[in-house]
Amino acid sequence: MTTLGANVWNMFLKGFFTSCAALAAAAKIRERGSVTH
Repeated sequence: MTTLGANVWNMFLKGFFTSCAALAAAAKIRERGSVTH
């Protein structure tokens, strides 16, 4: 794999995991909010 391809792949994976973590956090907050209300 070329360094450019590796960089693009790393950026893609990082963004993917970051968005997944953000979605999971949002779901948890939404759950907590629905429980309290």
